[in-house]
Amino acid sequence: MPRGRLMMAGEIERGNEGLSVTERSVPDIATLRAICHKGKLERDRRWWYAGWRRISIYITWLLIHTTITANQVTATTVFLALAGSLLLASAPAGVAFAGAFTLIVYHLLDKVDGDLARFRNAHSLVGVYLDEVGHGVAFAGVFLGLGSHLAWNAGSSQQTMLCLGAGGVGAVALVLARLHKSAPFLLYAQHVLVQPALLPRHPASGTPHPLSREAVHRSRRGEGVAAAGAGRLVARARDAVLLLGDFSLILLLTLGGLALEMATGSRLALRGLLFAEAGVQVLVCVALVVINVSANVEAESLRLDALAKGGEARPTGPAHVHCADPGSER
Repeated sequence: MPRGRLMMAGEIERGNEGLSVTERSVPDIATLRAICHKGKLERDRRWWYAGWRRISIYITWLLIHTTITANQVTATTVFLALAGSLLLASAPAGVAFAGAFTLIVYHLLDKVDGDLARFRNAHSLVGVYLDEVGHGVAFAGVFLGLGSHLAWNAGSSQQTMLCLGAGGVGAVALVLARLHKSAPFLLYAQHVLVQPALLPRHPASGTPHPLSREAVHRSRRGEGVAAAGAGRLVARARDAVLLLGDFSLILLLTLGGLALEMATGSRLALRGLLFAEAGVQVLVCVALVVINVSANVEAESLRLDALAKGGEARPTGPAHVHCADPGSER
């Protein structure tokens, strides 16, 4: 790979902890991947997660030759999320396909902004906020867009309302599920810090519930949770549901369904996808509420309190603490 120069001072040092960036020339892809993805793929070993990052790193490599900042990339992703959602909502299959493809580009750039920030050691709370704005638009937009696309020429007012309703339900459920994933962090910051009496008095169990946030993160790190019988089945069902409800899978299936519609004129596959994914998102949302009430809220509050006091609890989230956390999504 050619090596360009970056208009920033500094150097990349190698130490006991691996590569740390204090900046200078543009590295090759392998070195850039080690810098930007340090620790990330160890924290999340899902094959599709790694696959997206294997593609996005090449976009990162191109952009570090420019003066484009991480926040500018993030702002672009917000625009792409909105534009893709609106195009997806169009009646013509070709235009909707362009919208789904735009959302694919959004999803790739959503990983690039964080890579740029880590390479340039650029910390930005505004960038984290814009990241969240883009996620909200894209997550709601893929369902609202698909529902609106199918509502055009649905054949009857009843079918039109069903498509719009399924799109609305899927959008609300996906956004609410994301909110409930972060609920323990919000509760700790907004309430426990100002009213310490809310902190649970009993220590968290050493073995997390198979549906808990900690169990999910252990599974993604490849550690797993020792379980037998029903517990193992629950863990496998959990992973299957999370895979089926993953945003990137929804995008790829939508793109495939639209390609099929363009080739055959049939919207049957897209209709099945919309209703099935809306149901999955409702299931995930309800499960999150139940597991938050029964385990996550208290367990995560205790873990966060230990971290705040300099404890040894392993950080597992939130998913978008940009730059400060090398395991950040952004």
